[in-house]
Amino acid sequence: MSEPRAILSPAGEQKRRAILDLALAAADRRRRGRFLARAGGALAVIACLLAIPLMLLHGPPPPRVAKIVPPPSQSKSDSLSSVTLIPTDPTIITRLALRPQPSKVVIIHDDELLAGLAQAHEPAGLAYVNGKAMLLFREQPAR
Repeated sequence: MSEPRAILSPAGEQKRRAILDLALAAADRRRRGRFLARAGGALAVIACLLAIPLMLLHGPPPPRVAKIVPPPSQSKSDSLSSVTLIPTDPTIITRLALRPQPSKVVIIHDDELLAGLAQAHEPAGLAYVNGKAMLLFREQPAR
């Protein structure tokens, strides 16, 4: 079953050992890389699992408010109004959003399009190429 080992010259034997050393070093690098990849993935999972309870413990952030404090010395001409606290309003987007309007697009047929262009002194024709309509205009002579 096992073949007898070929007899190599001293230079051939030395080259065989060098190739074996290179192969073992490459296998070691690959093994170390796989280990580091697994360890990095495990650390990422652990970090996520630790972050979730911390986020739940803190609860929602407090509402944002703007605080404007007037300067200590203020003349009557400078003071138009003074605002000290402005709370945010989470419903402002729904209250002030523009409502959708019905479309004002009018769909016309080919004959109506060609008649409208002829009325506008832009006579044209329709050509259907590969199932798509193309408008073809006749080039007007320069006036």
